[in-house]
Amino acid sequence: MTEKPIKVDQATDRVVTELAFFLRCTKKSIVAAAVAEYAAKADSVRAAMAAGPERPTMLELAPLDRLALRRGELIRAFAARNATGIRVAELEPESMGASDLVLLAETDPLMSGAGEAMRLSRIASDLLHVHVEVLCLRTMRRFAPASRRTALELSRPL
Repeated sequence: MTEKPIKVDQATDRVVTELAFFLRCTKKSIVAAAVAEYAAKADSVRAAMAAGPERPTMLELAPLDRLALRRGELIRAFAARNATGIRVAELEPESMGASDLVLLAETDPLMSGAGEAMRLSRIASDLLHVHVEVLCLRTMRRFAPASRRTALELSRPL
């Protein structure tokens, strides 16, 4: 198999290089994994869209499908507020209350304190057009360590 270079901007190259360093693998494997993940998600969304007689709009998709489509945008929006380690809570609908989706995130203690989870909830809700609740893992670690452990057990990485 012949290999060919791809062109990416400097910021993308820096991210790929850092991931390769921290994960102790090659840049090629990082790019291959990212492309495979993107293709798999795109295929699942295409399959969901093809199932109906008409192509559904964003507002007709389930919250998790919306999240799959806008995952990168959500990660970038959270990163702009120094929120990392985003996780999706896999809770029963009755335990979610009024929320359509519950996310967990590590927040920066220097970014506006306790109100940061509310700001991240608003950002996610505006992006996905559903009611999203964001729980701050840092706050849970301090005030409710048992709830934090349970939340981590009932969630998966975004």
